[in-house]
Amino acid sequence: MVEQVRRACASIGKPTTFPERAAAIINNPNIPAATKQLVLAQFQPNNQKPSAFREKFDMARSLGYSDQEALEYARGGQTINVGPQGPQPITAKPEPGVQRIWDEEAGTFRDSFIPGSKAHMNAQAEAIEQAQSGVKEAEKNRQQTLKLGTSLTSLNLNIAEIENGGLPVTGVGGALRRTGVGRFFTGEDAMDVQNRTDQITDSAALAEIQRMRDNSPTGGAAGALTDGERVAIGNAVTALSTATSDTEYLRAAKAYRKLALDLSYGEGNWRLEGDEVIVTPQGEAPTVDGVPEGVDPMDWEFMPPELRALWQN
Repeated sequence: MVEQVRRACASIGKPTTFPERAAAIINNPNIPAATKQLVLAQFQPNNQKPSAFREKFDMARSLGYSDQEALEYARGGQTINVGPQGPQPITAKPEPGVQRIWDEEAGTFRDSFIPGSKAHMNAQAEAIEQAQSGVKEAEKNRQQTLKLGTSLTSLNLNIAEIENGGLPVTGVGGALRRTGVGRFFTGEDAMDVQNRTDQITDSAALAEIQRMRDNSPTGGAAGALTDGERVAIGNAVTALSTATSDTEYLRAAKAYRKLALDLSYGEGNWRLEGDEVIVTPQGEAPTVDGVPEGVDPMDWEFMPPELRALWQN
């Protein structure tokens, strides 16, 4: 092989520049294709920094282009697009918002977003969207579905009864419907609302909320109810009166329900789905270092390294 290289080098004469030497090597039919790379290496000592021409030539060859294509590219006739998706066909120039730079460590060219360009900002937005999917998945895995207690289940039925419309179930109209004649002609729904309301007493409410609080998976509320919380619960129960209008009863019922769930699981840690409450335990704030300005720390925590690099471009 060494002798083949020596003969090949001798056969091309003495071109003065590397482009001329490369062209002579590539176009010489006497040099086997298998030895061309070794021949080219004779004209580029390893202890010297490659010329710009040689860098371009080697980069094109490393991407699988033929010697002739690589030579044409190195001479400036064509541009090779090496983008984020890997080697692409030879094109005129990089995509808008992308710059081509020489990577000393990798020994090849790579495309990099121009900071602040539209392409760069779009890539950052897509990275955040992908990270938020990870945040949502993590939150879903932490959620617990719990059944509502007896009092809140009864209250939910009353709220649904009023929101579904129809004949009044509270106020004067509700009172008339709860009489024997009213019940005979209009049904039992007004009486059902009254009975369910009567079940929500101070003692029942306090016991139920304390039990939910003790079994809370969130850590949002803990320990025995304070005197102030007990007073707030008592006032909320008192406001649940079927003597008021449907509108006022609905307001008081929803206020009591929110108070009970906030005291049990912590404000913002729950949401209702029918007769179930979806509870999300509180998580510690991320302690990730180097979060870029304008990026949510939680998004940054779930962002893969290759996407974080968009902020370090």
